[in-house]
Amino acid sequence: MVKDLQDGIVTLEEALDGGHGHSKLDHAKHLCEAVLPAMGAVRKTADTLEGIIADDLWPLATYQEMLFSCEYVSTIDD
Repeated sequence: MVKDLQDGIVTLEEALDGGHGHSKLDHAKHLCEAVLPAMGAVRKTADTLEGIIADDLWPLATYQEMLFSCEYVSTIDD
């Protein structure tokens, strides 16, 4: 599965490097047809890995942490 993620990242990087068409429309089509699917494939694999790798070994913030971990610091003096 790690190899799938690595391959997906290579595919995404290649998609990002290419497709700079002569017009904005060509570029937009490339983003929709090549970049977006590559991003989806990387995300699917990363989401699967995130679910099976222990939190203390996962090097990135999880979606749960990004969405629901907020620290509120009160600066109001009583």
